[in-house]
Amino acid sequence: MDDRWSKRTMTHRFVDANKASPSSTNSDYVVDATVREIYGNVEESLHHLVGDIQKLHIYRDDQTALMEKAKLDVPNPPKLNTNEAYARTLGVTEPAELTIFTPTGINNKGQVTRTRRKSKSEIAIEVADKPKRKCKACGKLARHDSRNCPTKKGKALQDEDVDQYMDDSD
Repeated sequence: MDDRWSKRTMTHRFVDANKASPSSTNSDYVVDATVREIYGNVEESLHHLVGDIQKLHIYRDDQTALMEKAKLDVPNPPKLNTNEAYARTLGVTEPAELTIFTPTGINNKGQVTRTRRKSKSEIAIEVADKPKRKCKACGKLARHDSRNCPTKKGKALQDEDVDQYMDDSD
């Protein structure tokens, strides 16, 4: 089997070159050297067995059995929740109750208005100053007409809403 077609292989020269340069600590160096030695042994075994397909299948089955045994002997730790990982890293937990609310009436970058935004009380005062009209749909003298009658649609401003807001602001 040619080296360039094998999957995730490490040549002997690569393994030997990295044995000479230790990692940051001595224990890392030992682990690194052991892993590279195992890679080298497996690669050498594969090169040796590539001519006999039956022995290669037996070798694959033995490697699979060893891998399953290793998974049972050394289980992986359970994965942490992302929020738990952030909390452990930063030392701050996420509050259970939200105490900061997003501001209302903000201008986004592309939605610039040239005029000042009116407060709800200013809007209510302007609506209260307008004369009432007779609605042809419901027949009441109110601050709506047949186009936006609350009996036809649910989105018109109710007279009671304006009156209630005016009473609350006093």
